[in-house]
Amino acid sequence: MYWVAAKALTAKAIMAFTATTPDGKAFSVKIDRYRGEVDQIEWVWLCILYAAKVLYVIGDESSSETSDFKGCMDRLGSTELSALRIQIVCGLICSDLPEISEYEHNGRSVKAVLSYLNENARSVQTSLPLQPYRNQYLNTWICLLVSAVKNMDSHHKQILRCALRNMAVSYRSHSTCSMGSMATVSSEAVRNAIAECAAEGPR
Repeated sequence: MYWVAAKALTAKAIMAFTATTPDGKAFSVKIDRYRGEVDQIEWVWLCILYAAKVLYVIGDESSSETSDFKGCMDRLGSTELSALRIQIVCGLICSDLPEISEYEHNGRSVKAVLSYLNENARSVQTSLPLQPYRNQYLNTWICLLVSAVKNMDSHHKQILRCALRNMAVSYRSHSTCSMGSMATVSSEAVRNAIAECAAEGPR
């Protein structure tokens, strides 16, 4: 317990992503940056850590939302990423793809705060509605992915793509409902993706 508390105290918030919906269909997004300009790699960490966290919160390997999460990870892991491409690929899997609105909505919000632990580790804290809309966690993640790639160059998009592929592969043998998997699968997916893309060099 002491180690967990000490770790939380040393974490430094980097950025927060909030997606709000009045009906589970239309979403407005808000990005807060706490440390000035955000390095592009932090978007990769946030996308991956958020997915692992909410899959753990869903806590049901057999749910359609969990299945759709895994399907999106798998397909996006072999796709050149762009905002449009993410929406097309996820739209082939998800029955109620979110509409990302330019207008600010009131309603039920999902908030994810990314914090820096050290060079090779980050943490994410989430604020989740008590009664989420159907697939709200998944649809928030899709909104996050779309926002992320808009803030990335081609190299970091490749890292994200590789991290998604790593995560999809890991979840074939690890439970999404395990706290241990939540931490190790996500962190290893990002760290391995960074190493793999560095070895490959720029494309």
